[in-house]
Amino acid sequence: MKHLLLSLLLSCLGLASFPQERFLVKIRLDEQKSLSMLADMNLDLVSENPGATSDAVVTGAELMEITRRGFKTDYLPMDPPGVNITQYRSYQEVVDLLNFFMVTYSRIMILDTLGYSQTLHMMIPVVKISDNPGLEEDEPAILFDGLHHAREPVGMECTLSILEYLLRNYGGDPKVTSWVNDNEIWFIPMINPEGYKYLVDNNLNSPWWRKNLHDNNGNGAIDQNYDGVDLNRNYSWGWASGGSNNPADWVYRGTAPFSESETDAKRKWALVQKPVLSLSYHSYGEQILYTWSGEPQSPDHALIVEIGDSIAKKVPKTGTTGHYSVDPSECTTGYSKCYMYGKIGTIEYTVETANQFVPPVDIGMQVARENMNGALYLFERIQGPGITGRIRDAKSGLPLVARVRIKELAEERVQPRMSEPLFGRYYRLLQPGTYTVEISRTGYVTQTLNSFSVTAGKMVDLNIDLQPVASGIDEFYTGSDPTVCTGARIYPNPLSDQTVIEFQLNTTTRVSIRIMDLTGREVARVYNREMVPGIHQVTWNGTGQNGNPVKAGMYLCLIETKGGVSRLAVVKE
Repeated sequence: MKHLLLSLLLSCLGLASFPQERFLVKIRLDEQKSLSMLADMNLDLVSENPGATSDAVVTGAELMEITRRGFKTDYLPMDPPGVNITQYRSYQEVVDLLNFFMVTYSRIMILDTLGYSQTLHMMIPVVKISDNPGLEEDEPAILFDGLHHAREPVGMECTLSILEYLLRNYGGDPKVTSWVNDNEIWFIPMINPEGYKYLVDNNLNSPWWRKNLHDNNGNGAIDQNYDGVDLNRNYSWGWASGGSNNPADWVYRGTAPFSESETDAKRKWALVQKPVLSLSYHSYGEQILYTWSGEPQSPDHALIVEIGDSIAKKVPKTGTTGHYSVDPSECTTGYSKCYMYGKIGTIEYTVETANQFVPPVDIGMQVARENMNGALYLFERIQGPGITGRIRDAKSGLPLVARVRIKELAEERVQPRMSEPLFGRYYRLLQPGTYTVEISRTGYVTQTLNSFSVTAGKMVDLNIDLQPVASGIDEFYTGSDPTVCTGARIYPNPLSDQTVIEFQLNTTTRVSIRIMDLTGREVARVYNREMVPGIHQVTWNGTGQNGNPVKAGMYLCLIETKGGVSRLAVVKE
């Protein structure tokens, strides 16, 4: 009947009557009619039951085109009875709650600023809880985030429920206490605060606002049919081939990867913290979506499916029987989870909560509670199986950024998995089995461990001391006083996006940092000013004098002080 009514509506009104009117529809799929046949339309797909149906928000023009291509659709009400967006916590109410938590649980929680939103420059709060939250400890990180899309406050409520549960049960529940003591747990409840504020302030019932408030046409006003960027199409992995390049579309990907301050803030945070596991909460669909669909499979495919399946089985569907499904998601669209996995090494899942965008608030809070056990499973799985350890310079004992490669996993399509710079620590979750582990870094002798066994239920410690090569240009100092600048190192190395040049000064001196190619030609001037004693970090973004990325290959980083010159090899991938 719904299909008949929709067909009658289309035939009676015609395309010209409502080209920008939006509808929520269920698209029927089968072996002859798959979503790939609609890929060029860049639809705002809401949820998918693989091979059966997919819900989508479409304009009248898009609906006519879907029908023209032979797909049958069913009309779905966008405003179910009892829905009122203003019943959910507002931006300010969330900030106030987080401030209350910070005062009440200051022993284990800090509240900080991730960044600011694109247009209204609203603070994006980020929370860390741990037994020593103000310190960078040698512990694995876990992330929970929500509200990439303004119309999905249930995801925000999921992150807040998890946060409150851990805070209130710390010190009383032995499991929760150990989770907080042994991990660095991060929360970003509102990636898109300005889009959400706009939705709440205007109580936009239909259509549901999705994007941020980027002023695409520069007229100083918010135009619903043209402005905004879809933040979950703005990450770099698959950006160019996914989303839409039309600002009028609800899945508009922006002018460039990370063009939006919100996604760029998450990227910068992730490059430093490198979480092992992450859940990004959305609505709707009652699904756990993982990276990635298609062939060849992702290097960690079996592990990712195993963890996703365990999460899904712990989350019941609302108002019916069964639990969430676990399904693959393509990675050609600029999604957060694809960037986090492919570039950072984080296993991130998109959790499509609920069975509608904005359920009545009592149902929404129920959904948040029902998702709790799925989230808490991450604290169990991060304990193993897998391998972890520290990688150090065998001569100096200093931590190293080095590549950790599992030869049985085809990793060519993802960024090399690296240890972090502060402790030289790495984490690799694995399934039980026997693996070949290869640890390597430019200027050091590669170590390979054959037939390394990983057993169920625990992380296996594997600490590695890498021997520097006998000669070469990895680190070399010339000058009159080598005590002026000491401890110079570069990480990550090799670099793709950016690298950190770290060194210690023992006196005040002018510091010049330049990048040279192996012929002695200067390709970049990174830094030139006076610096005081202490440990300093300078970032090079891998670009040359003209602002374009330098070619792949080996370069020399020269750190010049009044005491001499430190030369370090750096590899651009």
